[in-house]
Amino acid sequence: MKTPHSEEQAGAFKKVHALVLEVLGHQENDLILSCLTAEYGKISCFAKSARKSKKRFPPALMQPLNHLLIQVRIPRGHASG
Repeated sequence: MKTPHSEEQAGAFKKVHALVLEVLGHQENDLILSCLTAEYGKISCFAKSARKSKKRFPPALMQPLNHLLIQVRIPRGHASG
């Protein structure tokens, strides 16, 4: 049986729509986002230098219940094989 992402290879990148659930600070400049996606369910995302770069990561985007288009690496268990 094919799943919506069965034709993809593990380690490949894909853009998906996500809803931000929680934002946690990590070290000085990084953020860890807990997001909900239709394809992968609840996932954790790492935003490197998100607190440092206001141009790439506007603070308003990193708020809970915000809708984002993010690029994710396809997990090994979700790839065709």
